[in-house]
Amino acid sequence: MEEPFLDKIKLFEDERGYFHQVMQDSLMEIAQINHSFSVKGVLRGMHFQKGQAKYVYCPIGEVFDVVVDMRKDSPTYMQWKGYTLSGKNKNKLYVPEGFAHGFYVVSDTAHVVYAVSERYNPKQEGNFDPFDKDIKIDWPEKTVIQSFKDKKAPSFKEVI
Repeated sequence: MEEPFLDKIKLFEDERGYFHQVMQDSLMEIAQINHSFSVKGVLRGMHFQKGQAKYVYCPIGEVFDVVVDMRKDSPTYMQWKGYTLSGKNKNKLYVPEGFAHGFYVVSDTAHVVYAVSERYNPKQEGNFDPFDKDIKIDWPEKTVIQSFKDKKAPSFKEVI
């Protein structure tokens, strides 16, 4: 089974600035690339799409990025893991299919870019409450800005 992992970059830096590879094509086939812009305090998630893997990058700003294992046969089922992604650390996160994903914006603003292995399909998407009492994600803040859809999200157990 694939697990999420933080992809630490090799940075080539000199007086002109820097260069680094954002992603190698051997990681996953890309069907779509998405970009979101958010202000401080925004929480997007927890979202998933059946059959879709993601490769997430925050080139500008900082986010606390979270994945939750939704694979019933996994030893880490219903467990979460958090990562700091930022323009400063330039880390990227690979999120295999079978995981929900969400992030909280720590900086004043943040841009998050994510490549996905499958095109958006509303019939395959879902979400659950990022404050679900069974998952217990330790978000940096409890007072957040959310979409209407995320505020009304069902519990984890209701979507499984």
